[in-house]
Amino acid sequence: LRRKPAGDHRQFLLDQMPKGGVCAEIGTWKGDFSEKMLRVTQPRELHLIDPWAFQPQFPKRWYGGGGGPQSQADMDAIYQSVCVRFSAKPVLNHRQTSMEAVKTFADGFFDWVYIDGDHSYEAVLADLRAWTPKVKRGGFVTGDDYGWRDENRSRAFPFLDDSVGKDIVGSPSVYHGPFSAIVDAGFVAGPASRFVSAV
Repeated sequence: LRRKPAGDHRQFLLDQMPKGGVCAEIGTWKGDFSEKMLRVTQPRELHLIDPWAFQPQFPKRWYGGGGGPQSQADMDAIYQSVCVRFSAKPVLNHRQTSMEAVKTFADGFFDWVYIDGDHSYEAVLADLRAWTPKVKRGGFVTGDDYGWRDENRSRAFPFLDDSVGKDIVGSPSVYHGPFSAIVDAGFVAGPASRFVSAV
């Protein structure tokens, strides 16, 4: 991927993705970025993966009360709105957790995936490990919020060596935009080894 000055990083990321492919968004929420994925990359299939589950044990997070919804009924309504929103599109909704959904796809199924689900360190690492084999060799594992810190101020990506992170994004402590990695045989063993810039 080419480097790009500050601006709409996610638009830039989408511009680099293959057109007409099979892709997935892990973490959909209300589908706003899903809409942009459809418009820019015109996929043959877009798989939306999200449990749309209210989790009050995380009161500061979107799905725990911090982003508007205050109950499971609210999350159910969001899910229904997503279903209606994309009913005439090449979209398949999977109301499952990331780890449940990943088991339903064969290795090498996707041209690219976009990870934007649970931002905790453990969940991000699990997503990278689980979804990377599902992407074709030469495809892309992408995502958002590199540098994100949760309510405990823990980074979602502390496993990326600082020198690697600085080469990718300049300053991991202040950058919160998207990331991308080219899938190759060594990616799972060394998740930072093939990260390329989306900035």
